[in-house]
Amino acid sequence: MIARILLVAIAAGMIAGAFATIAQAVRVQPLILEAETYELAAPAKPAVAAKTTKKSSAETTEHSHDKDAAKGHSHGDENAWGPADGFERTAYTFLSNVLLGIGFSMVLTAAIMTAGMELTLKTGVIWGLAGFGVFTIAPAMGLPPEMPGMIAADIYDRIIWWGASVICAGIGLAVLVFKEPIAFKVLGLGVIALPHIIGAPHIEIHPDLSSVPAELAVQFVMASLFTTGLFWIVLGASVGGLMQRFGKAA
Repeated sequence: MIARILLVAIAAGMIAGAFATIAQAVRVQPLILEAETYELAAPAKPAVAAKTTKKSSAETTEHSHDKDAAKGHSHGDENAWGPADGFERTAYTFLSNVLLGIGFSMVLTAAIMTAGMELTLKTGVIWGLAGFGVFTIAPAMGLPPEMPGMIAADIYDRIIWWGASVICAGIGLAVLVFKEPIAFKVLGLGVIALPHIIGAPHIEIHPDLSSVPAELAVQFVMASLFTTGLFWIVLGASVGGLMQRFGKAA
């Protein structure tokens, strides 16, 4: 039975990963390629903080740029490796999406079974939407998806905050759904809101420092959230539908 559940979870993850790759190729990748043209064409700009003292000079500007680079607020390494456009990029995207889909599929299956609910198509879709809220919407409220050419805070700070946001969202949503007393409902909302009250890590920069037009960045955020939402719906439906069809087979 356990082996069958694992096979169903792997199959569901592969289906969702393949679907996500197609959706991203249509909606997300064209925006990334366009952003990379702005990133490559943009001249190097010193990342000077918005608030400066009167000691502004060429040396001060260079020193400020060096400090920001040391903190990880750089414009990117031109010599960093990246997959070539076309088949290679798509292949790496497909592989990462499938591995991600399999991992999330196992998490989703374990969560549904731990909750004591029957794995059906409807249950899978509902839990898929819950996964979308926990793993995507909650952290995106503080750290929206970023594209090439955008300047962001230190990556380790963002990873820590993202993890805290996901954990709090998961715990808070579970309390909201499975606890009846109103006091627990309030507690659940408070837990979900806690990382956002503390605030996500951001840096104070001049608006002109980003090489990506604001309109393109907004389109990227919306396209990323849309394709990720579809990924979670397909993942949940695949987990529930396949388990309903094959999970109970002798």
